[in-house]
Amino acid sequence: GIYKMTNDTITATASSTGSFAVPFSTIELKFLVIDSNTLHIVDCVSLCDRSVFAWQHNGLAKLKPTESIPTYENCWMLEKKWFWKQEADWKRYMASIKPKKERE
Repeated sequence: GIYKMTNDTITATASSTGSFAVPFSTIELKFLVIDSNTLHIVDCVSLCDRSVFAWQHNGLAKLKPTESIPTYENCWMLEKKWFWKQEADWKRYMASIKPKKERE
């Protein structure tokens, strides 16, 4: 997903392929930054249907260090033109993965 930081609040958007009943899902999460290791989970709503309240949790999320960052190369959404704000960025990305796909 993507995120933006405004003052002490992180707003994150996440998408997934969903499940049998919901083939595609996009949610928006809001976190209040407590300190460098703690987020307060404020809200979670569906962006597919804003009338649907996805989840609410007034708990805390503790950040844990990781040894590696997951790769994004296999994310199916990156190949979808609608994912990109600028068509030129999508074309550049598609051109960059073409040699890799030809090797497979």
